[in-house]
Amino acid sequence: MLRREVLRKQARNVVYYVHCYMAKEAEEGVHNVKQIQQRTAEATQTSTVTVRRIVKEAKANDMCKITRTPGKKRLKRKRVTGFDNSELGAIKRFIHTFHLTCNEFPTVSKLLPQLQSKFNFKGAAGSVRRIVKSMGFRWKRTEDKNRILIEKSNIRLKRIEYLFQLQQYCEQGRNIVYSDELYLERAVEQKAASKSQRVVAIHAGSEAGFIPNALLVAESHDDYSNISDDVYFDWLQNKLIPNLPPRSVVVVDTASPHDKEYDPAPSSNAKRSDMTAWLDQKGIHYTPDMYKPQLYQLINENKDRFKILALDKMLTDSGHDVLRIPAHHPDLNPIEMAWAAIKTYVTSKTKEFNVSKVNDFVKEKIDAIGPEEWKKMCQEVREIEDSYRNNELIIDTLSETIVAGDMDSSSESEDSDTSLSSDEDK
Repeated sequence: MLRREVLRKQARNVVYYVHCYMAKEAEEGVHNVKQIQQRTAEATQTSTVTVRRIVKEAKANDMCKITRTPGKKRLKRKRVTGFDNSELGAIKRFIHTFHLTCNEFPTVSKLLPQLQSKFNFKGAAGSVRRIVKSMGFRWKRTEDKNRILIEKSNIRLKRIEYLFQLQQYCEQGRNIVYSDELYLERAVEQKAASKSQRVVAIHAGSEAGFIPNALLVAESHDDYSNISDDVYFDWLQNKLIPNLPPRSVVVVDTASPHDKEYDPAPSSNAKRSDMTAWLDQKGIHYTPDMYKPQLYQLINENKDRFKILALDKMLTDSGHDVLRIPAHHPDLNPIEMAWAAIKTYVTSKTKEFNVSKVNDFVKEKIDAIGPEEWKKMCQEVREIEDSYRNNELIIDTLSETIVAGDMDSSSESEDSDTSLSSDEDK
C-alpha cells in the first residue's frame, strides 16, 4: 500500500475552507447536508476520511492543529528528570543496593515508586528509563529470566580504577584539588535563532577551601555548551597553576577541553609531509614508496602510544598530577555541591538575568563558602567513595546471576515489568 501524502498547512486550510463553504450552501438549501464531506473530498482531491479528520481537529482545537503540518519537527518540551548531579549519584548508589534494601531486583516499575517517595520524583516510568540509561545502566536477564538493571562493566572499571588511584594519592599525603566549570544562562529569543546569555565560572578547591586567586567569572559569548579551549588553558596557566600547593593532584571530569591532545597525530587528510614528519619524530619505520593510506595506517596503529593530553602536560611540567573522575559520576566531585549552592543563591537574588549582577552574586557566594563547608563537602564525598567501594562486591554477586547480554529495545518492549518507556510523563 502506498503511503498517503501528508497535507501541509496551506492544503489543510483549503480543505477546511471548502468544507465550510459547502456547509454554508447546505444550510441555504443548495445541496444535501449528507454530501458535504464527499463533495469536499472530490473538490480538493482528498479522501472523506481526511476531510472528516481535519474538520474534527478544527472544531476541537479552534483551528490550532489544522494550521500545522503533521509530522513536521518542532521543539519538544523538556522531558522530566528533576534531579541534580548529587541526586543522580544517590540514585545510582540506591540502585546498586536495591535488592538488599527492598529484597528484590531493580526494574523500572519497581524503581518508580521508590524514586517518588525517596527523591520526590515528578516524572513517570518513561523518565525513569531515560535517567537510568543516562547513568550507564542497562537491562540484563537473570537465571530465572527476570530482567534487571545493572551497571555497564566499563563504567564500573573506570570507577574502580579512579578510586584505587585516589586512595594511593591520599596515602601518599598528596593535596587533592577538585576543579570544574559552572554555567549560568538564560535563553534569549531572537528573530533568526535562540541564543543564550551565559556566565561561566571556573574554580578549584580542596579540603582547605577554594584555591586563592583561582576564580574566573566571565560572560561567555560561545554558542557551545562547553567553555572554549583558549579560555580554559589561559585560566589553568595564569590562575590555577601559580596558586596550587606543591605536588597537588588536580581532579577533573571527562568533558572538553580536559581531553584536548597536545601535539595530536596527523589525520587521514593531512599532507604527506606532515605524516612522514610525525613518523620520523616518533622513530617509526616506513619506506619512501608508501602511499598516504599506508602511512596513515602506521600512524593509526601507533598514535595511542604517543598520545599526550595538553592538560596533563601543563600540570606534570609544573610538578602536579591529573586524575579524571569517570563519566556518570559527578557525585565524586565536591565542587558540584558548591556549584549547587551558588546556583540556588544566584537564583534567589536575581529576578532578571543581568550578567554584571550574576557575576557579583557568584563571587559573593564563593567568598561565603569557607574551609569548614569545603571540609564537610569533601567528607560527604569520602562517604560516597566508601559506599561505591562497598557496593562493588554486591554488584559482583548480582552479576553472577546474569546469563544473557544487554537487552535490546525489542526485548525490553516485550517485558511488561520494564517496558514502560511509552508511558507519558506526568
